[in-house]
Amino acid sequence: MVRGVRVIQPSFSCDELATRAQQHGILLAGGPGVDHTPLTAGSFFLNHMTPSHWVHTGIITQVQPEAIHTIEGNTNDQGSSEGYEVCRRVRPYGARDFILIA
Repeated sequence: MVRGVRVIQPSFSCDELATRAQQHGILLAGGPGVDHTPLTAGSFFLNHMTPSHWVHTGIITQVQPEAIHTIEGNTNDQGSSEGYEVCRRVRPYGARDFILIA
């Protein structure tokens, strides 16, 4: 831990990020009834296709009661997962998982 911040090795793979976060005890599994109060700006969200396969990630910039504000790459204005730009989004919590940073 560095000055109160949890650190995991960077990766371009969402699956690797999630696995490393699980190993360090900082993966918050999403879903109905999950307490989102540990989330802070700077935490990451992960979208998954299956419980062990994650396909997209982004940085949380703001936490609200019903949604998170994010900044994400590899997207576009239409929300494509094969996009060409970085966009700001507002996303409901849904069944997303989260990597807790602070």
